[in-house]
Amino acid sequence: MTTMEIGEVCKLLGVTSRTLRYYEDRGIIQSTAVSSSRCRHYTAEQIEHIKKVLVLRSLGVSIASISRLKEGNTNLSEIIAEHKAKLIALLDTKIKELRLLDEALTRLDAGESIFLQKRISEPEQPQVRLEIAETGTEAIIKGNLEPCYEHFTPALKSALPLPSFRKALADTIAPIGKFLCFDRNEWHQNSVLIYLKHEKLGLVVQFSFDVNDKIQGIWFRYYEY
Repeated sequence: MTTMEIGEVCKLLGVTSRTLRYYEDRGIIQSTAVSSSRCRHYTAEQIEHIKKVLVLRSLGVSIASISRLKEGNTNLSEIIAEHKAKLIALLDTKIKELRLLDEALTRLDAGESIFLQKRISEPEQPQVRLEIAETGTEAIIKGNLEPCYEHFTPALKSALPLPSFRKALADTIAPIGKFLCFDRNEWHQNSVLIYLKHEKLGLVVQFSFDVNDKIQGIWFRYYEY
C-alpha cells in the first residue's frame, strides 16, 4: 500500500501539519499507521477525503457540520444550504450594525453627541441573543438540555423545571421524526425563531428574551416545508 508522509501531504495540499492533526483529533479525517515510521501517513483515498474537507472549510462549513456529513446524518446539499442560511442571518445583523454606525457618524458630523440617549437605536436582535438561541437549539437537537436551560430566567425555571422541559420536548419531537437539518432564523421584536427540518414536519423553536438577554419564554410549533 502506497502512502505519503504528513509533510508531503502538507506540501501537496498547501496546509499545515497542525491543521491536519487538529482535523484528525476532531474525527473528520484519518491517517494510516506505518510501523517503520513515527510520522503520520495517508493513503490516496485518505488524501482525496482531506481535499474534500479543505474545500468545505474554504466555504466556511463548520467542523461540526462536516462531522455530521461524515457520519451520514445529513447530505452535502443540506450542509451547504444550512451554512448559507446562517451567513444570511449574520449578514442581516452586520447590515443593521452598519446602519447604526452611519447614524452615529451623521450625528457626529452634525456636532451632536452620540451619548445623550441611552441608545441611538439597536438591531432588532443583539448578536448575543442569536448566539444563545443557536446554543439552545443545538442542545435541543442533541437532547442535552442543560446548556439551554442555564440561560432560562429564574421565573421560567420555576414554571418549567428541567424534567418537565425534557418531557415537553420529547412529546413535541416524537410525532415528527428525527432531525434532518437547520432551515433558517427569524427575528421578531424580543424573540429569535429557529426553524428546523425533521423527517415529517418542520419545528420552530421560539426563544423570548428579557432585557438581560435571559430566556424568559420558549415555545415549539410545527410548520410544513
